[in-house]
Order: sequence, then C-alpha cells, then structure tokens
Amino acid sequence: MDYLKDTIPERKEHPSGIQLELEINGITLVADLLDNKAPRTCAMLLDVLPLEEPISHQQWSGSGLQVHGSRLRQATRKAGLWPDPMYPDYGENPHIYGCRGELSFHPISPGLFITYGKSVFSGPEYGVLPSYIFGEINQDLDVLRSVGRKIAREGRTKVIIRKKK
Repeated sequence: MDYLKDTIPERKEHPSGIQLELEINGITLVADLLDNKAPRTCAMLLDVLPLEEPISHQQWSGSGLQVHGSRLRQATRKAGLWPDPMYPDYGENPHIYGCRGELSFHPISPGLFITYGKSVFSGPEYGVLPSYIFGEINQDLDVLRSVGRKIAREGRTKVIIRKKK
C-alpha cells in the first residue's frame, strides 16, 4: 500500500471494530483500534502485522512498555507519518500524556507504546513530543499493569501483535 499516493483514509465517525491481540509471556490482551481517530497510523500498523519484537519498559516516559524494530521504522517512512519533528500530524490523535490502557505510536523514534499507568511521552533527543494514540485496551487493565511491572523488574521479553480474528 502506498500511503502517500492513496491519500489520507477517510475519517470515520466511529471505529471500525477491528481489534488487536497483544501476546506477552503467554498472556493475551485485546485492544480496540481507533482508526476513526488515527487512520494513517492504524493503516500503517495493520500493514506490518503480525509483528513479533522485543518489548521493554519505557526508559523516559513513565509507566509503559515500548516496542521498536526495523519494520516499524521502514513502515513509518513509507507512510510519511510526521516527516517534520516540529509539526506532528494533528489528524492522527496526538497526545503528550498516556493513560492506562492506551496504545500509541511515536514516529520520531518509531515505536509503539503501551501505557499501563501515567505516562508523558518524552525522550532524550527532543524532550516531550506527542505520540499518536491509536488503540485502547479496555479490559484486564490490572493484568496489563502486572505484565508491565514484571517487565520493569525482570527486563525485556517478546510481544506478538496481531489482528484479532
């Protein structure tokens, strides 16, 4: 899919109902895709699924997990998400604060963030920068917190992200 040529997907009033599964250490969490709020981010992410990458605790941003990888970096460039670090794409639901259960995408240092508590999206190079909120985990938030705390204590592990059938 050529994201720049196909133009921005039409913003829907309500999400499509597509869900993602995030499997971490044998635990599966389900997230609702917010393709009505972040259409290009969601289209880019769906294009790279399934994704199997290391997941670690956030270093700078608070109570959350982060996933990076070469496939995300390549897909971000191809999608043309946030080509200028001074001007985020305001049509992609940018926020600087993350709330429990939110999934966000940070295109500057391409990565997915899964927030299990309070979070401020920041990093050493640019400081506080918005991330695009593209999904929400609405159930099992206590399980998500337990998974996050375990990774904070024991170190990184593997996550598999796939579209729920």
